[in-house]
Amino acid sequence: MSTLSEIVNLVILAGVGSAIYISYKAGILDQIYHTLFPPGPIGGGGTTGGNQAADGVTQIYQSSANNITQRSPDGAGGQVSLHGMASGGSSWRKQWTFTGPTYTNVEVSGYFYIPGGNDTISCKVRGNGHSDSKPKAGCCYDFQLPFPNGTSNTNFSKECPHPQYDKIRLKTEFDIGSTLKRWIGQKAITINSGNSVICEQWLDVGGIVNNKPANQWKRWYRVVDSGNVPGMNGARKLPFLTPAGNSVIWRIDGTSKAQVSAYQAKFLSARAIIGTRASGASSAYTTPEFRQELLRPWSPVAAGQMLLVNQMRSRLRRY
Repeated sequence: MSTLSEIVNLVILAGVGSAIYISYKAGILDQIYHTLFPPGPIGGGGTTGGNQAADGVTQIYQSSANNITQRSPDGAGGQVSLHGMASGGSSWRKQWTFTGPTYTNVEVSGYFYIPGGNDTISCKVRGNGHSDSKPKAGCCYDFQLPFPNGTSNTNFSKECPHPQYDKIRLKTEFDIGSTLKRWIGQKAITINSGNSVICEQWLDVGGIVNNKPANQWKRWYRVVDSGNVPGMNGARKLPFLTPAGNSVIWRIDGTSKAQVSAYQAKFLSARAIIGTRASGASSAYTTPEFRQELLRPWSPVAAGQMLLVNQMRSRLRRY
């Protein structure tokens, strides 16, 4: 009877272990953890820390070995122009551009103040100039922060070739509320992971305090582009593993020259990174490193699996 009982217990343990492993692989454990422990802000109150850049902006991911960085702390260089739209007509636009070097894994940061209007703060990475003469150079990821509020427009898109877009609204991890008449920090992050591209947008909900970044960064959304992002078609369906150009572009449209001229930017930067969180960055469970950690020998899941295997081996030796 004891032998039968042990066999039944082993079957139950195997079933439980398999259920846990399947839940982990399906991302269910991550979702449960995310629900119980939502990501909190990183930094806060404009305090300094070991993971802050020279301009005082908190770094989410570690810099690459070459430490390539471009910065414009005062947001100078914004160009105002009347732009012809692919759909017809024209729109006033303010744009800030960093040209060269070519960034693949990159963390792009900026703070913006929008007095009024209805559009998005658009941050384009892994692309180049957007012109009809070189349409493939315009292929890029487009991280969007809508205004007048976080749900008034799309928040993510891909363009390829220029000017063909697929724009979608990804599910966000928190409600930003009104995005007008306040400083808001925005980060656009892309990281290659195998044949996929990890895309994250982070927001500093504290904005700028006493002319310094509040550094209350929270991840707004994360999507892994493996060629199956909903709403993507044609050339936009495939992940952009190789940059089409060497430009980082911030772009905001408006209805008049006076309106777009009032748009302000500060603490603009682009920085080459690796896919590992910087020192002091919280919410580690939201990163690929968290999932890799689950497979390490000292993780709860791996430890439970090894314990189950060892128990089965020891008991089977008895028969």
